[in-house]
Parts: sequence; C-alpha cells; structure tokens
Amino acid sequence: MKQQKAITLIALVITIIILLILVGISISTLMGERGILRKADITIEKNKETTAEEEIKLILNEWRIEKVETTKTFLEFLDSKVEKNQIDKYERIDEESIGIYRNNYIIIVDNDGKIIKNIQKVGPVPTIENIKITLEDGTEAEEYSQKIGTKFIISFDAMIKDGIIKSIYPQIPYTTNGEEKIVEFEIIGTVNDIDYTTNVKISLESKYIKQYESLEKAISDQKESGYKQVQILAKNEVVTHDMNIIIYNGDLVLDGIKEVNGASLNNNVYTFGNATTDVGTKTTDATNMVVLKINGNFVINEAVTLTSCISDNGYGGSKGFVIYCTNEITNNGKISMSDRGAKAKGQNVYLYKNLDETYEYVPAIGANRWRKSKWQ
Repeated sequence: MKQQKAITLIALVITIIILLILVGISISTLMGERGILRKADITIEKNKETTAEEEIKLILNEWRIEKVETTKTFLEFLDSKVEKNQIDKYERIDEESIGIYRNNYIIIVDNDGKIIKNIQKVGPVPTIENIKITLEDGTEAEEYSQKIGTKFIISFDAMIKDGIIKSIYPQIPYTTNGEEKIVEFEIIGTVNDIDYTTNVKISLESKYIKQYESLEKAISDQKESGYKQVQILAKNEVVTHDMNIIIYNGDLVLDGIKEVNGASLNNNVYTFGNATTDVGTKTTDATNMVVLKINGNFVINEAVTLTSCISDNGYGGSKGFVIYCTNEITNNGKISMSDRGAKAKGQNVYLYKNLDETYEYVPAIGANRWRKSKWQ
C-alpha cells in the first residue's frame, strides 16, 4: 500500500514538472523574443511601415507628374498635402534634404523629391558633440588657413538616448584625402532592438583658403582691411596671392591735404602700401599685392598723384597694385606706377572672367623676363 502511494506521489510530481515545462514552453511560444505575440507585433508594425511608405511614395510620384506643368515649388506642393492630411508634416533637415512624415515614419528626400534615405521609424535620433577637426600633427586648423591638399582628422562623440551607438561610417577618427569639402557620416543607434539612423555632414569649407574664379571676385568678397591670402582657381591652375588690402567704406577723395589710412602723403602724392612689409629686399622677394578697395565713389583731385609703395633700397615695389571701386572713379590727377616693378617671381594674375569663360589676365612670363633682366 505504501509502495502504491509512493508511486502515485512520484507520478504526481512528474506530472507537475511536465505541466510546468509545457506552461513554460507555451509562455515562451506566446510571449518570447520569437513568440507568436512578438511576431504578431512585428507583423503589425511592418504593415504600418509598408502603408506609410506607400503613401509617401505615392505623393512623390504625384509630384514628379505635377512639377512638369505647375508653378508651385516642392515645398508648396508638400504644404498642400499636409492640408489634405495625406502626409503628417515635413521639415527641412539641412540645405539639401527634407524629411516627410507619415504615421510615425519618415522618408528623407532631396529638394526635388528624390528619395535619399529610405523609410524608418521616427524615434530617438543619434546625435554628435565635441567635433574636432585637426591637422595630421594634432594641431587645430584655423579658419581659412589651409591650402587644398591639406589633410584633416575628424573625430567626435556620438550618442543616442536610452541606447547604444551601433556603427559609424566612415569610421572615426577619419582622415580626409585633402580635397573633401564636406564629409558625411552615417550613424546608427539601437534602442530596444530597433535601429535609428541619422546622417551628419561636417563641412571643411571654412578650413581651406577660399578659392575664387578671378582676382576681381576675391577682392569683392573682402570685408576688412588687413593682410589676406586668397587663392584663384582658373584654367586648371591654382594661384595664391598675399594681399595688403586697404578698404574704405564710403566716398574717398584724394585732395592732397587730408591724410588717409593705409597711405603716406608727401607733396600731393599718396603712396599706398607698406614699404617695409610689401616690397622685396636684397635677400627676399616681394610677397604682397597692395589692394585699394573703395565701397563708394573715388575722386583724385587735380595735381594729386596716386601710386604704390617702393623699396628704399632699389628693389622695386609690391607684387602688384589694384584699385577696386564699387561706384564711379573720377581721375582729375594722375595714377602713376613708374619704376614700381617688383623683385619677385612672376605669376599669372587672373583679373576677370568673361561671360564666354575666357580670362583677362597678366601672364607670368612677361613678369619673369622683366625680373631676370633687372634684378638678376
């Protein structure tokens, strides 16, 4: 009898264990990571994503047809779709991209409605901070200080709220190739097993010396007096000019009486530039071009002469003298460059770019020949 009870008790325990195992399996099947309920949730979410994607793409297809005949801009077109509740909203992400939202999903397009990033769920966005842009030796790159060809190293910290950063492409620290003006990074963060992607563009434009199509364009862009360096990219050639630029905001009258900044006055002669820093010496060539820029009218009175600086020791003047005036020039006096040729290596000076893409320029070869005959 006792043996039967023992067997019955063992059978009960085994039955309970089996039931517990079955319950565990059932719960896991229903609610586990790969369970039925989890799969159902994924299916529902996937259907929402597909529906949102189809609705946004339908709108974009409509724009491709409508833009041929409409006078609307793309943003005006999107405004009309928001009003009709065909999309939830849109927002500009940067100068080149726009995010279009529908049912908690987003597709990113360019300014003409072309998809540049496929649909993803709206959620926490990976962000970056502590951006560092240095030279290869680790020193900080100052604004507009580097020539094209200089390589930079980019690094930053990336994070996402309540999650982890899964990947950054290209990897950081990233070394540029010396020509890149913008580097785009794709950053993927994961929160609760869902990936969220953002693209971050880091501009290097301000680190390079700005390049212009002509000397005229370079001078027109200058806002402050001082020593500047500009690069001219013309006819597949990069020419660097060091300038001592003297700027006047407002009308300038040279009357032979009034002193003006950036020039010396002696016997009705205004001499612009610095005879110490802008000209050559026995052992060094002239380095700077003197630029006089007037944002207004410019008048040279009768019996007044305008010229540029020259070496006291017989090594010529600056590497050039340019007068740039935004309004009218009235010359009742004289502009003289007698004996102002510079002891310096000749350069092609691309003064102005014509509408037919040709250039008005001073060739380097003439300057080189003159230098050779006079100084060497």
